[in-house]
Amino acid sequence: MASLNTVTLIGRLGKDPEARYFESGSMVCTFTLAVDGWNREGKEPESHWFDVKVWGKTAQTAADWLKKGSHQVGLSGRLEQERWQTQAGEKRSRIVVVAERLQLLGRPGQGQQGGQQQPAPAQRPAPAWQGQDQGFGDEEIPF
Repeated sequence: MASLNTVTLIGRLGKDPEARYFESGSMVCTFTLAVDGWNREGKEPESHWFDVKVWGKTAQTAADWLKKGSHQVGLSGRLEQERWQTQAGEKRSRIVVVAERLQLLGRPGQGQQGGQQQPAPAQRPAPAWQGQDQGFGDEEIPF
């Protein structure tokens, strides 16, 4: 039987990521992600909140680079159901997004009308080949 479990989201962090390290050397990073959407009637904008979990090297990247309000974040991964039992014996569960890929996107307000204008990025040095003769003549250009 075929199945598909894929999630792709773009949103903002609701709080700074929390990193935990295990004796085995592995690492997990958790955070909440707010994704813009609309209410059921489609009349009012609202945020949809997702609990996200990231493992391994991607978790280290998330812990090092992600901060609340610093960037929009794009992620792809899968849904996972966590199950546990309370001390009172009640069974509980929740759905989390297990992110396998993260991508930092624009800063807040970037690309949105009325957003804060961000300072221009620092000038990067030109690539080593830029401005050098590559040895191509006009006759070698195919158009």
